[in-house]
Amino acid sequence: MVVTRRMLPALLLIILVPVGLGANPAAAGAASASTGDTAMRATWPEAAGSPEALIGLDPPSALARLGPPESLATARGSEPWQDDAVFVYPYGLRLSWYGSRVWQVHASGASAPAMLGLKPGDSIDKALSLLGEPDYGELPGDSGRAAWEWKLPSPAWPLRLRVLARAGILEDLYVYRSDF
Repeated sequence: MVVTRRMLPALLLIILVPVGLGANPAAAGAASASTGDTAMRATWPEAAGSPEALIGLDPPSALARLGPPESLATARGSEPWQDDAVFVYPYGLRLSWYGSRVWQVHASGASAPAMLGLKPGDSIDKALSLLGEPDYGELPGDSGRAAWEWKLPSPAWPLRLRVLARAGILEDLYVYRSDF
């Protein structure tokens, strides 16, 4: 993994801030696999607020709301400066970092929290009824997935919602700062 300058603040925070796994709100709801108990699905911590409100948080604020991530990942861009550090949480949420701020929130999977009233598994018709006509759309490509984007109201910076759907069912939702 190549660590870029904008990844350093998030990675250093993980290394330098000792946070036990017991502090993870999602881990508290999971049963022990070693004892044979049936594991409960991780749930979104109510104290975290809405996922789209995580945009712009710094690492200490994100950790205070969500606890430590289940794992860290990288997302490769088409150019090296587009690489991201990503916090992966067990409830279908991924936070992408630019410098020391969350710039994108990605929700996928059945346990993902709702963003703007939508979650994976909802229909594109529901998205259209909640958000109106999209500002941009793509027909299904080779992957069979279609994409739509909406501009979102935000006082601090430009935000967009991008949804990916297959056969009219939402699979992935991304809320992101569109000025990056």
